[in-house]
Amino acid sequence: MLNNLFDVFRAALALAIAFAVGFVARDGEFLKLQVLRDAVTGLQAVRFQVSLPDNPYETWLWQEGPATNAGVTRIDPKRAAPGYTLYTSTAEHAAFLVDQQGNLTHKWARRLDAIPGLLDGRPEAERWLARQDFIYYRASRAFANGDLLALVVVFGETPWAIGAVMLDKNSDVRWVTQYRTHHDIDVGPDGNIYLLSQEILASPPRGQEYLQRPLFDDGVLVLDRSGNELRHVSLLKAIRNSEYAHILFDAHDPRGDLLHTNTIDVVTPGQAELFPFLATGQVVVNFRNLDFMAAVDLDSEEITWALAGPWRQSHDPDLLDNGRILMFDNLSIPGWSRVIELDPQTQVINWQYRGTPEDPLRSDTLARQQRLANGNTLITSSLQARLVEVTPDHQVVWEYFHPNHTRHNGRNWIPVLTGGNRYTLEELPFLNDQPAGSDAF
Repeated sequence: MLNNLFDVFRAALALAIAFAVGFVARDGEFLKLQVLRDAVTGLQAVRFQVSLPDNPYETWLWQEGPATNAGVTRIDPKRAAPGYTLYTSTAEHAAFLVDQQGNLTHKWARRLDAIPGLLDGRPEAERWLARQDFIYYRASRAFANGDLLALVVVFGETPWAIGAVMLDKNSDVRWVTQYRTHHDIDVGPDGNIYLLSQEILASPPRGQEYLQRPLFDDGVLVLDRSGNELRHVSLLKAIRNSEYAHILFDAHDPRGDLLHTNTIDVVTPGQAELFPFLATGQVVVNFRNLDFMAAVDLDSEEITWALAGPWRQSHDPDLLDNGRILMFDNLSIPGWSRVIELDPQTQVINWQYRGTPEDPLRSDTLARQQRLANGNTLITSSLQARLVEVTPDHQVVWEYFHPNHTRHNGRNWIPVLTGGNRYTLEELPFLNDQPAGSDAF
């Protein structure tokens, strides 16, 4: 608490100095109002930081749940898709790969204080290191050789992302990026890595002066397999450069998070043939706070297609090989969440799953899904700490809950799942080289 008070004092002093200098530096009403607005914004940020709880159980990072729900609770081996499920959670700085029976097959783990280069030269480093219980992997992607790319984020920060780290199969660090990467990862057919970034803007982009501050800009960051930057495209500017610029005219978020982009998918040649409004190499992104998805052309740096529909605060729109889109609709139905499959040209919902009254699907935030090769759908219901595989006729054939529970103040707490994906053995051949009973994890 004392450190927080010192932080408040320093921030307040800096704001006071900035406020005073603003009035002295130039004689003009515009500058006075601008500095005043910046001061108010800064004070709001300080108030938010001071109000952060001292333990993660007072946040959404952990959810209260029954102690009986742990590991695999339902399985139909004949109808469940074979393979290994990779997941991350808010419990620790790690990613876990489990088999169909829920046995741990491989684990990647590297705490923030043990990631060389990620914190170098960053003024927030001391604060982050003091709050490691609030730091977690937001998403991860496994590679055939056993490498794992993970997005490292922290609860309660603005922006809340720290960066990305590439680990080898032994959890040694290959490379890091200090770009504030968040939410999602995709890998193109050429092996390039596609991420979302975020930064605070000192002023709106040219032509978007109507946007109020504070203001964040999300971006599309493209890296090669070694972590070298290839391209970085502003999404605010991509909207400005398009026929969809009007969607931001009335947009406002008191925290500055207008877009809250939470998905990135690279359009492959095969998908471009199935979806006539898309082109190879474009990326599909999802703007949660605006309730629409869009295609971004990275060459022209503009939005070329956009779609809104009967969903709210959605996550993870996936392009399917039948020309439809699969997505997690978090909040359109009070008390429920659902996964929907829809035709993007007619918006007809062809399939959906939301569970039953006795066994509902519910995650007000986060969450994702994956259409599997056998036609089943793997769903990450994040706030339920639950991975569930369902058939096209809505039968649950595999269910897994985070196995690590914690007792706090006499109650049982389960960490939130931040990602889940199924891999086949053919996609992860490094597992063939891992001896049975290996202590590599």
